[in-house]
Amino acid sequence: MESNFILLKGVKEAKLVEVKEEH
Repeated sequence: MESNFILLKGVKEAKLVEVKEEH
């Protein structure tokens, strides 16, 4: 369960970085 949470957190952060680099 913990690894799953970390994976979700990583995906969220990756998406934030993508949006930041886009603008």
